[in-house]
Amino acid sequence: MKLRTLALLVCAPLTLLGCESTMKVENETTATVFSGYKYVDAPLVLTVKDNRSHNHVGLIDDILKSSIDRVYSTSVVADDLEAAFSAQLQNQGIRLVHNQRVNPTYLVEVEKYFVNVTPFESAKAEIILKVTLSSDNAKFSKTYDAYSEIELDHNPTSAEVSELMNNLSNRIIRSIAVDEEINKNIAENVEKA
Repeated sequence: MKLRTLALLVCAPLTLLGCESTMKVENETTATVFSGYKYVDAPLVLTVKDNRSHNHVGLIDDILKSSIDRVYSTSVVADDLEAAFSAQLQNQGIRLVHNQRVNPTYLVEVEKYFVNVTPFESAKAEIILKVTLSSDNAKFSKTYDAYSEIELDHNPTSAEVSELMNNLSNRIIRSIAVDEEINKNIAENVEKA
C-alpha cells in the first residue's frame, strides 16, 4: 500500500498535493448566519479543542490503484473552527474575552472531523462537535453531528472534497447558531452575567 499526502482545509484556502501536480483551491469562509438571537452585554470565553487522536482529516481509498491516501488540513482544524465560531458568536452580540479565569465559557470540542472517499463510488463525511457552556450558575452540554454522503462516478478533485467538508462545517455551525436550547442557556446564564 503506498501513501500520498493530500491536504484539506475548512474555512480557509486549500492546497492539495498529489503525485502529479500541485493544486490550489480557494474555499469560502464560513459566513455568519442570522440566528434570531441577539444578546446584550454577554461576555464569554471561547475555546475550541481538537480531541481527535490523529492529524489527518480523511482517507481516499483508491481501489483501482491499490492505495490509501491520507487527507491533511493545511491549517489547524480547531483554529479554523474557532474563527468561524468567533464570528458567529460576535454576530449574535457575544463579547468574546480572552481571560481564561472569566466565567462563563463556551467550549467546542472536535470529536470527529473526517471524510472517507472511495473514487467512483462515494464520499462520506462526518463532523461531531460537543459544545459545553459553563457559567457560575449552570453547565449545559450538547453534541452536534453532521453527516453527508455523495455518490461519485469519477475520481474527485481536491476542490470537490474540500467543498463537501466546508458545506458540512457550515451546516453544523448553522445548526448550533439556531439551537434553541443553547441560546436559551446563553440568555439565562451568560447575558449580563
